[in-house]
Amino acid sequence: MKLNFKGLKLLVVGDPIYDIYHFGRVDRMSPEAPVPVFVEERIEPRAGGAWNVAAQLDALGCQVDVSFPFDTDMTEKHRYMVASHQLLRVDFDRCCPSDLPALEGFHAIVISDYAKGACTPEVCQEVIASGLPVIVDPKGSDWRKYEGAHIICPNDAEYVAWHRNGWTPPVIVHKRGAQGIDLHIEGIAPGYEHTHYPATAQHVADVTGCGDAVVAVIAACHAGAVPYGRACTIANLAAGWCAGEVGTTVCPLDVLRELCAGVA
Repeated sequence: MKLNFKGLKLLVVGDPIYDIYHFGRVDRMSPEAPVPVFVEERIEPRAGGAWNVAAQLDALGCQVDVSFPFDTDMTEKHRYMVASHQLLRVDFDRCCPSDLPALEGFHAIVISDYAKGACTPEVCQEVIASGLPVIVDPKGSDWRKYEGAHIICPNDAEYVAWHRNGWTPPVIVHKRGAQGIDLHIEGIAPGYEHTHYPATAQHVADVTGCGDAVVAVIAACHAGAVPYGRACTIANLAAGWCAGEVGTTVCPLDVLRELCAGVA
């Protein structure tokens, strides 16, 4: 399975997030309250949310533009880690409004919605009205603001709670975590044709950002005219590799090529 995404240009619209990891140790309990005392040893900032989707596309060799300025305050997620275990997460939610460029010259657009304020119905519909292929990582169970998009990539909870009211996507890439991916494609007859693609992770250290990897790979594959089934297989491999790493990360193209080498 040969992978080459060079020359593909994609736009990422959505909520950028600073994933800030505080690594340390816990050796004792506090005498003030029944809580552990966390001793910080190092801090690692990483790209999260829509920023992580853009980083994964960049790691695949795509040319990437984003709708969010990097000189504004972003939502921050501070994770306090002891080895590979998350002790506590502290969030600072901020809205980073979308600043859409001219919607032309892209092979595809990703909407990465983390419900922080960037993906308003107006922004989503402006993106979809461009006529370009749009791949959505939705938030919540009411997807009407994404009406007209080509592919929706919900997680398990979002798919199960999905309100089938008013609009059904033509293609759904259902991210099921440890169970892999279910692909639902509208058929000629009413309803969907369903195909399951098992997960590939051999060791799970941290699932943070795995959904972003799936969305980015699906978008790059769709932009590169890779069939849906093969795209799901590649996305599973990328997400499985990310799950073996601690913290938000991206799967490099050379690693993904090696993983795909063993797949028919």
